[in-house]
Amino acid sequence: MCPVISRIVSGSYALKETKTLIQLERRGGLAEANRIFDDIAGARPIFTIQTPKGVVRAVELENGMKASVRGFSSQPSRPTIQIEGFGSKTIKIRFA
Repeated sequence: MCPVISRIVSGSYALKETKTLIQLERRGGLAEANRIFDDIAGARPIFTIQTPKGVVRAVELENGMKASVRGFSSQPSRPTIQIEGFGSKTIKIRFA
């Protein structure tokens, strides 16, 4: 795991863990989620995807991992950073 992601995970509170998901919570709103995502992305190209629920920004990280940030989740108005490719699990960090 890259150092930035390790720092983010260690500064978050565990909500739920299953075979395929690690769900965490962190203080802050969309501005904080975007700031952290920009730290994760660094100088890599960021892709913007328009969805019916809103805009998703995504980046491909080292080792094929992918990260994205969005201002929504299954719990409306909960900004989320999602990291895929962390072994067999997806990490979702919800901001409150």
